[in-house]
Amino acid sequence: MKGKSKYNNIKTYRLINGEKVTFDSKKEAKRYDELETLLYLGKITELTLQPKYLLLDTLRVAGHKTMAKRSYVADFRYI
Repeated sequence: MKGKSKYNNIKTYRLINGEKVTFDSKKEAKRYDELETLLYLGKITELTLQPKYLLLDTLRVAGHKTMAKRSYVADFRYI
């Protein structure tokens, strides 16, 4: 049995360009809809879903423990 979400979010799905996209919450999906409208109106550009940012690449220092790379996945990126 799956555990309960930390914030009681309900996963939501949207069909975007023929592809099923999962949003972690209804609020995130609603925000995407708002951003799509702003994109259409020309208020924003370059809307990207769930961009991944590398925070720390794998770090190897002789004689020390290797640190795994760390990354962050944002909900959206736009200009």
